[in-house]
Amino acid sequence: MKYPRKQTYAALATTDKPGIVRKATAAEAAAGTVTDAFVTPADLDAAVDALIEPASTTVAGVIEIATDAEAIAKTATDKALVPSNLAAIGASATFAGLIEIATDAEAIAKTATDKAIVPSNLAALGSSATFAGLIEIATDAEAIAKTATDRAIVPSNLAAIGASATFAGLIEIATDAEAIAASATDRAIVPSNLAALTATNLTALSASDSDAQAKTSVAVFLTPANLAAEGFLQWADVVLTSAEVKALAATQIELVAAQGAGSAIQFMGAVLKLNYGGTNVFTEAGDNLAIKYTDDTGVQVCTTIEMTGFIDQTADTYTNAVVKADNIVVATAAENQALVLDNLGSEIAGNAANDNTLSVRVYYVVQSI
Repeated sequence: MKYPRKQTYAALATTDKPGIVRKATAAEAAAGTVTDAFVTPADLDAAVDALIEPASTTVAGVIEIATDAEAIAKTATDKALVPSNLAAIGASATFAGLIEIATDAEAIAKTATDKAIVPSNLAALGSSATFAGLIEIATDAEAIAKTATDRAIVPSNLAAIGASATFAGLIEIATDAEAIAASATDRAIVPSNLAALTATNLTALSASDSDAQAKTSVAVFLTPANLAAEGFLQWADVVLTSAEVKALAATQIELVAAQGAGSAIQFMGAVLKLNYGGTNVFTEAGDNLAIKYTDDTGVQVCTTIEMTGFIDQTADTYTNAVVKADNIVVATAAENQALVLDNLGSEIAGNAANDNTLSVRVYYVVQSI
């Protein structure tokens, strides 16, 4: 009797011996613990998804690469940026992104809109008279010295540069009340203050005649009234009509009024101008003029003024009167006496149209000694 052949089986596979092995279930593949089963590609894919967690701020895991749109949006927390995304996220005036650092030349040019200034650029950006750039704030000492060309004055410096009698600086404008009080030494008078200054205020600052004559005070100012004071050169202008010129021998013309008791007029010179009217001339025969005290009987104070070649001209003409040498006169004939213009001869004639005139400017000083 024949016996059937005994069936034999291969041994199970191990890490060092080939053999038979079974297929792992999906659950075993996902668990990742069994050592005696194989997995198929489909089970492996499922197992990887189950075994490897998504990346987060606390876990290293798998993560999807961001698109350019996702990179620009800046909202996704489960996407990774790669070098190809960087070109899409450049910084602009409306987007905070990547930007290239400027060179010194680009910083100075001030035109690039896609470059960033960094500390190393600052040394190239110093301000000057021709370049608007960075500048250091001045110390008070530098502000006072007024020599630095690379420092900026700021409000805190201003208190140090106040004007004084020895320093040109800032000064506060006076109020009307301060202008009137006339005591502040750290305020400036401006035109708007002047309307508040009354005649009394101004008079207090005006020089007296004695101040004007002394010429020493710096606390007061001269007024036109001072110019009429004793010792100051003055002048008076008089214009004679044609009729007055032709009547000078009989009626002298006052040039300077009497100055009061004890005051005498010292004649210093005169300029005369014939203003020709254009119609006909004056005529004369020995009718020379002179300047005298009081009237035709008074002492003559100038040399005789020759009329020939002057008064008889057909064009505007100048002449002058000079001080007479050794002009001696008794005090009573000079003090409180006027200066007058007189014709030393007979009357001037001519100029029937009466359109000629004679202008006289006489220079004088009032003396009271």
